[in-house]
Amino acid sequence: MSPHLLVVTGPNSVLPAGTVPITGLTVNFASKNELAQGSDNWPTTWADDGHQYAFWGDGAGFGGPDPDSDVLLGAARIEGDHDSYTGINVNGGVDSENPSTLGGKTHQQPIFRAGVLYFWQTPGSGATGFSDSNLWKSSDYGATVTKNIVEFSLAVHGISHMGFVQYGQDHAGPAEDAGYFYLTCIEVQQSSNLLGLQTPANIFLLRVPVGEVETLGSYEWFTGLDDGDPTWGAIGSRAAVHTDASGFGPFVQVQYVTGLARYVMWAEYGGGTSDLVLLEAPEPWGPWTEVDRINAFGNAEIGLAETIFQWQLAPKWERNGGIDFTLIFSGTGENDSWNTVDGSFTVA
Repeated sequence: MSPHLLVVTGPNSVLPAGTVPITGLTVNFASKNELAQGSDNWPTTWADDGHQYAFWGDGAGFGGPDPDSDVLLGAARIEGDHDSYTGINVNGGVDSENPSTLGGKTHQQPIFRAGVLYFWQTPGSGATGFSDSNLWKSSDYGATVTKNIVEFSLAVHGISHMGFVQYGQDHAGPAEDAGYFYLTCIEVQQSSNLLGLQTPANIFLLRVPVGEVETLGSYEWFTGLDDGDPTWGAIGSRAAVHTDASGFGPFVQVQYVTGLARYVMWAEYGGGTSDLVLLEAPEPWGPWTEVDRINAFGNAEIGLAETIFQWQLAPKWERNGGIDFTLIFSGTGENDSWNTVDGSFTVA
């Protein structure tokens, strides 16, 4: 086996027919591509124009580093395929198509629907990153934004880092889910360290009709299962869709793998956020099965000492019936950048 490959296998699952459980993954670290040095985070979604859109923090975006072009929060368009792509700054950064109009940070996955880009902004990094999740939108592919449409706050809701579940291009989604946006967030146990663990990790799920995403009162919390069917209600009755006693980092990303008809959840765990845990499920409310925990980033292409975070699947670059994928990640030090590596799932 190549020294650059990591193969992970996990337990099989007894789950409903018609889906393909994910039991492991292979990551080809030699495929790493690094761009936009000095800019981190990069939550990404897939738009109706065929391109992916992503957000970065504290840098100049694609074409960086360039201190004269640094912004706190910028937006970019990624054009092309997994093995040949280009990043173009659309809001702030080097040679941007539009001047910077953003601010704060965004860590969790945005969403496109019918030409409108929705994303969740937080006021900053560190402790301020936990205080609020504010829904912003753009109707011109990131050129300009409308701010503070809906707010979830730590003080009222006890959570942070709201993010949209990804469903392919322009929120295509399975037929039964197309009328809703689904969102995940984590219960805040500590708010002093943005890269620290939330222990225990309680992952909550919300839904909102697509046409009512700008109305706070239309959001419903997952409250449990009734004869296997999800129930929804007010915050006082919410239930976690997954709990991990050892804790996760705050950046929990969930995506539907169309070719496998499965959901995957990526999160950080352990003493450093470089450690990656992968879970999978037949529905966004579970049951979530842990595939495995990976601490393999001493690889020469990745870097042992650096912190890595914001793991997610590139929404557009699903290949071979969902088996093959590209991971986006960011971090500090040598990984403070846009980074991608290719990989493959093992399925039952």
